[in-house]
Amino acid sequence: MTPTLRGRWQTRLLMSLTVGVLVSGLFGVWRDEVSTTFVWLGYMTVLGLGWDVVYIRLQAWRWDHDWPPVLYLAGALWEMGVLAGVSQMVELPGVAFDYGLWMLMLQYSTIGLISFVLMFGPLRVLFPRWRFRGGQWL
Repeated sequence: MTPTLRGRWQTRLLMSLTVGVLVSGLFGVWRDEVSTTFVWLGYMTVLGLGWDVVYIRLQAWRWDHDWPPVLYLAGALWEMGVLAGVSQMVELPGVAFDYGLWMLMLQYSTIGLISFVLMFGPLRVLFPRWRFRGGQWL
């Protein structure tokens, strides 16, 4: 993904504020639970920002200090599993109880896959300098 923590955070926030908002809005309209889908998006984003600190430490052990696409997908699956597990153990504030584990996993997977395709496709073409500054947009 990106070799700096600041770059990872900027990329995650950009994807959450664009892809995440769009997908969560569509899921909310589909399920008639708009607020719940955006609360889930908030939990996804906050959890991801925390995990990015761990990912940067793990990335430092790689010889090229970069995160290949397959590990990005593995990290996304790990994050989804942790969030799903926590949601089953504790009642999270702002989440409708009947939203369901499968809907959370479907929403998370949709956001993750669209973000993955954008980050490793069009964004690399549109913003070639992005990779040379450690993924930092600003």
